[in-house]
Amino acid sequence: MNNKSFWAIGSMLLLCSFIFQLSSCNMSTAASKPDSFTYSNVKIEVADNSLTFKNLRIYPVYAKDNLHESEKEYGNFISLDSALKTEKVVISEKSISGRESDEVNKLFVENTSQDTIILLAGEVVKGGKQDRTLATDLVLPPGKGKKDIEVFCVEHGRWQVKDKNKQDGKPMEEKKFKQSSTALVKPSVRKNATVDKEQSKVWEKVEEVNKKANNQTTTSAYTSFDENIDYQKQEQAYLEFIKTNMKDNDRMIGVVAVSGNKVIGCDIFSTHSMFKNAWPKLLPSFINEAIYDGSVVSISDDDITKYLDQLLSNENTQKKYLEQNGKIYKHEDKVMHMSSY
Repeated sequence: MNNKSFWAIGSMLLLCSFIFQLSSCNMSTAASKPDSFTYSNVKIEVADNSLTFKNLRIYPVYAKDNLHESEKEYGNFISLDSALKTEKVVISEKSISGRESDEVNKLFVENTSQDTIILLAGEVVKGGKQDRTLATDLVLPPGKGKKDIEVFCVEHGRWQVKDKNKQDGKPMEEKKFKQSSTALVKPSVRKNATVDKEQSKVWEKVEEVNKKANNQTTTSAYTSFDENIDYQKQEQAYLEFIKTNMKDNDRMIGVVAVSGNKVIGCDIFSTHSMFKNAWPKLLPSFINEAIYDGSVVSISDDDITKYLDQLLSNENTQKKYLEQNGKIYKHEDKVMHMSSY
């Protein structure tokens, strides 16, 4: 072999080696990109049972480096509560075209501010002709006008404006929702609304839990928990324990909640700030499920691991599991929030 051939072969091998290394580097970068909630981006300490109180145990979910470092890409969002209190969002009944009536399972929502607002499935808006729970997450950027949002009724016995909300000569004001509840609906009701998408199942579950709690309501309103003193005392004990024992951590982006021998819910967000804003409403929803549909925590570490493997091993198994058991919400191709029940 002459020198020219030798150097030609050597150059070719070096070029191939360089291309392979470059390709490997790109593949590695792609694999580590935080585009999903999987084991590659989140971690959970299954052996940590310190956040256990009566019928409820909470497992915090933490962001690994890639996901944690990407938080700045998501920007800032304000919550529904904050937006309603500062009149930055308008939520109103959606009239049925050509008729003097409104839709049960659709509302109008409009961001009237310069902030970006995030709404969460399971939040309850109070007012209008009946209270509704949101059936989907929704990011509302400024300046986009009115948007439809899917909802489900959680007040079966009312289809009229409440007397205290009536305003002479202002029928459109009467149809607005100016308050939200202090908690998301419990996970089983959220599942009925977001996965099953059946109004009858939502009503049945609301009626069931109202009876269990002995809620005093003439309109079968889920929000009657806000007036149930006995329930609030039970709830407060759970709240105080979790708040006292859960340490704040800027990598905490979600939780897994269990009661008895089963997982009752899991919510994971893309950023710590999103989770922190949602947590005051999420925790009471888990407490409600634990009190009325749960029991003393008995789930094994193995069962928790099996659940997590279905949800977090990879995107394919996650997608299959969530088809029947949850939802994942994306905005502008970015994963924002995952819920499973």
